[in-house]
Amino acid sequence: MPSFWIINITADIYLNDVSDPDWMSKNPNEWVYGTLGDKDTNIGNNNMFSGKLDGDGHVIHGIYINESAKRASGLFIRLNQNAKVEKLGIAHSYIKAISDTEGTNAHAGALAGIINYHKDDGVVISQCFADETVTVKNGLIFKSNL
Repeated sequence: MPSFWIINITADIYLNDVSDPDWMSKNPNEWVYGTLGDKDTNIGNNNMFSGKLDGDGHVIHGIYINESAKRASGLFIRLNQNAKVEKLGIAHSYIKAISDTEGTNAHAGALAGIINYHKDDGVVISQCFADETVTVKNGLIFKSNL
């Protein structure tokens, strides 16, 4: 598997049917084990994504994460050095991370739970948004390791 992924999104993506305002209460598909950068996928390494994602102005709708087993949640669990995400929107989504019993903070964000940043090879996020239909619960918007 490549260590640096290049992903181009060519259309809006609907992970759940968000046309019903109560879609979250109707047993939605959960975006957990397929989370980009998750060790259970082959995209990313050790929960870190270091590739490039070009959303080409498209929007991902219906991300639903209500996860008690992970302390970092988002479309990406963690963006690592050299990651670049651009021209991507997130809408109609619910993202929740749970603090562990030892008091370690949860990190939740629409785009990423954690961003690893190093001054010489930093993460680039450009022209991305999460609109007013996105809810992030029980976590920081993101944690940046400077």
